[in-house]
Amino acid sequence: MSLPGLLSASDPVTGWDRKIGEVPAYVTGPASRACGGCHRAVLINEDAVAELISFNQHTKQGGYLIEQGEDASKILSEVIDQVMAWFK
Repeated sequence: MSLPGLLSASDPVTGWDRKIGEVPAYVTGPASRACGGCHRAVLINEDAVAELISFNQHTKQGGYLIEQGEDASKILSEVIDQVMAWFK
């Protein structure tokens, strides 16, 4: 029993030809956060575009994954409020 979390965006990389580009922040469920934090970071570091796309689809199907930009913290608060409302 855990709350949603935020997987942070990737840092911009200059001077290196990356296929992956910039990866946005995601609001995600607890299962994706628990496993995804490390697995996602490895895929980003390895510039593994296809594997990252597959991983994102897997987390969307097994829970939820909400792509966000700069408002990710605000969206996270809204999702937590929605989850907490279920327990009132």
